[in-house]
Amino acid sequence: MIFFNGTLFFSWYSFLQTNTRLTQISELSRELKAKLVAKESELDSSTEELRSLRQEHVTTRSDAEGMLRVMSTLESQLTEYATREESTMSIAREAKEKVEQAMLERDQAVVSCCC
Repeated sequence: MIFFNGTLFFSWYSFLQTNTRLTQISELSRELKAKLVAKESELDSSTEELRSLRQEHVTTRSDAEGMLRVMSTLESQLTEYATREESTMSIAREAKEKVEQAMLERDQAVVSCCC
């Protein structure tokens, strides 16, 4: 039965509007729930990646600190070896000068004896 009097028509129209609005809200709710699930998944993924990157950072930092210690040790050794080399070269130079001086004195002695 269809009556077009004001009350019945208004009630039916109000019901359709409410039903349409309820359908829209239900659809919006489903969309928002799907977005929420996607964002939670993205958050989980980002959290895992952050944990991995933090661990990598700790490992890299530890490796870098170890390399700095090694480089410092090598630098100390290099300085020590350079000092030793300089000392050895100085001793060799002094020994060469003594040998040259001794040879000069010998040559002078030979010349003075023979003349």
